[in-house]
Amino acid sequence: MNEDRKRLARLPGATLGAVQLFDILPEHPVVTAPLIQDLLKSSAPTARRSIAVLQNAGVLSVTTGKLRDRAFIYREYVKTLTGDDQSERVASSPQRVNARFGQAMKRLSE
Repeated sequence: MNEDRKRLARLPGATLGAVQLFDILPEHPVVTAPLIQDLLKSSAPTARRSIAVLQNAGVLSVTTGKLRDRAFIYREYVKTLTGDDQSERVASSPQRVNARFGQAMKRLSE
């Protein structure tokens, strides 16, 4: 995660929204634009721009082949926590996966 943060900080065009999104990825490793809007209390264009910045930094990857309602995953983080790349299974239910990761993060911080 530290390397990803450094890469994001060096990226021209990195935005505050992108940094805020990066900070919430440990609890929400699978995101959609509407979810980002809700979590960051931002507009749709800000959410999409934050996603684009993190994609350019190599942090987020698209998990669905659709043009609309795409889900994005912090693949390296999921891979580190699970020991393998489960992005296909993870992408099928972002809300359930994010709830599970959020619970795990809370247990670790206690």
